[in-house]
Amino acid sequence: RYEMDGRFLFNVLNSGRIQTNFQSSKSGAALQQLTIKQLRALQIPAPPKAAQQAIARRLDCMADESRRLESLYRQKLAALDGLKKSLLHQGFRGEL
Repeated sequence: RYEMDGRFLFNVLNSGRIQTNFQSSKSGAALQQLTIKQLRALQIPAPPKAAQQAIARRLDCMADESRRLESLYRQKLAALDGLKKSLLHQGFRGEL
């Protein structure tokens, strides 16, 4: 038995490969769910705990940067939309 860092485990369980596995393993008609047996059957390869923590920190930094870039992108889109509206307004008023 080995120790698993919680943040590392969170990232592993949210990875595409595991999510695909979850989707194909769900059971139930009205409310699809994973059973404890299915969760226990998961084999999660894990490096030593210090490496898990380093990986989790790196992934956290990447997620923060991703959110920052998304916010910047949304701001740029809003500014472009405002410019477009302003140009259209000026064009229809014959101010260009």
